[in-house]
Amino acid sequence: MSSRWDEVKRIPIDEVAQRLGVPLSRRAGMRCPFPDHKDKNPSFSIDRKKNLCFCHGCGRGGSVIDFASIITGKSSSEVVSWLSQSIRQSKTSSHQYSRIAPAEEPETEDAQCVANPAIFDHFASLCPPAERGQQYLLNRGISEHTQKSFRIGFIGNSDDVLKRLLSKYGTAALVSCGLIFPDKAPELVFPSRSLLVPFVTGGEIVYFQSRSISNSTRRWMGLNGVRKLIFNQDAVSQAKNIYICEGVTDTLSATEMGLTAIGLTGASTTFSTNLLRSMRSKTAYIIPDNDEAGKAMEARVTALFRRAGIQFVVQRVPHGKDLNDYLVWRKQK
Repeated sequence: MSSRWDEVKRIPIDEVAQRLGVPLSRRAGMRCPFPDHKDKNPSFSIDRKKNLCFCHGCGRGGSVIDFASIITGKSSSEVVSWLSQSIRQSKTSSHQYSRIAPAEEPETEDAQCVANPAIFDHFASLCPPAERGQQYLLNRGISEHTQKSFRIGFIGNSDDVLKRLLSKYGTAALVSCGLIFPDKAPELVFPSRSLLVPFVTGGEIVYFQSRSISNSTRRWMGLNGVRKLIFNQDAVSQAKNIYICEGVTDTLSATEMGLTAIGLTGASTTFSTNLLRSMRSKTAYIIPDNDEAGKAMEARVTALFRRAGIQFVVQRVPHGKDLNDYLVWRKQK
């Protein structure tokens, strides 16, 4: 047992903080990240050589186990169990401490492009729903009514779509809004034979994700250089109870079950100050996947909600890996 604890304590504190979604400054002092300490003066210090931390304001700190326990509100044993499982999983990859991302797609770098609702609306009109895409979602338990309400489209041939966009807007405009890659021959970031999911805020399309139904290596893709957004976040104003899901498919699944839900689309997805403020009068039901990524998502979001003063409940999926698995199983019963 002691060897497992010692192994966990050797995980760099920056790695643990990254998994929890807690930014740590490289400066000598920073504001305390502990959710119940409203630190007005920088009082938190980190000794990276010894892998220890301490807050001179609230008097707490210690090893990475202590750090994660205070952030998440979980016991030391629970933290050790979570992090040791993460170690076992990451040892199978090329990096010993690879981040566990609660995401369906690779993260993009810091936002370099900006959304263009006018171009996005035209792009969506070039990708209407298609029977192949509709049937894929029907097989996942997502009805045509739900598909229509979220304006799910389908990219048949990405080259044909790109030609029509280029003829109207030109290369520079498409690069600036993240629809094509820069510094290479024009290529749509979304592959052919993919579902197209628009993210609508205030009645305007501000982001897209695609879900390939034929390419296993590029399953979920987002706009290039545009910061990821929370899916269906306008729904927060519509209900007293909000369900927090992992990704688009689980959000559609929650909607299919009559729940008001939003979806996190990656580890870099952030809650805006306004969104957090609007959630303080509601109860958030966090629905993590039943895997390591789900545990990381749960830890990150619960820590954030504690800091923001949001009432929340963690709700487990009773069957399957995720909410969509549960929906399919329930409909087949």
